[in-house]
Amino acid sequence: MTEKLVNQLYNKLRKEYLEYIENIKQMPTEQVISNSYSIAIRQEFVDMFYGTENYNKYELKVLLEKDNTLDFLYEDWVDAEGGIHNVLEENLSETLYDLVDDYKNRLSIEIEKHPNYELIRDMSETLMALDDYDFCYHIKDAFGVEDLDIVDVYEILKEKNGGKYLYDFCDQVRHENQVQYLMSVDVLEKEKIDNIKDKILPKLKSFINQQEKNKNKDYER
Repeated sequence: MTEKLVNQLYNKLRKEYLEYIENIKQMPTEQVISNSYSIAIRQEFVDMFYGTENYNKYELKVLLEKDNTLDFLYEDWVDAEGGIHNVLEENLSETLYDLVDDYKNRLSIEIEKHPNYELIRDMSETLMALDDYDFCYHIKDAFGVEDLDIVDVYEILKEKNGGKYLYDFCDQVRHENQVQYLMSVDVLEKEKIDNIKDKILPKLKSFINQQEKNKNKDYER
């Protein structure tokens, strides 16, 4: 019974699709192109019902009752929230997540071999600790980063004046009253804040000086 209904519905949809295509063929080329999305989606609906076992007899019957089932399915799709954009965005989101994860892993390996790896690592650990208390939103906004992991810090240091920006921020934030208070109640690790003065600022200063020397060499050339 269901198999018979599926065949009936498929044949009905195919007939409606062929009639639709004949009408499209009469249109100017520009209109044919503008209807390419509609053509593709309608073709998908026809193919969906070829030998399928995904629908029960009642679902098949109500679709067979429609004057033009293909038009009904297409209009329902267009009216659905998000439409194909939703599907495309969901698929792209998963793809990009995997690509970004792979990119960051490759970059992390590269950073570990970098001469300034210790600076990048120490700064990342300190910034992430500060970010837990929302001290770093200006950095995130300024450089369009999210996590302040070693990859983010590395990317910031490659930006023009990125090193100077981080130096000024680190030099200022360690004196903030709120930072001092969080350390005094053992909420913020004192070692990470001490690292700013003892490790991060000296290394950042050296990094900035080296950048300036490299700029001067390029200018002289």
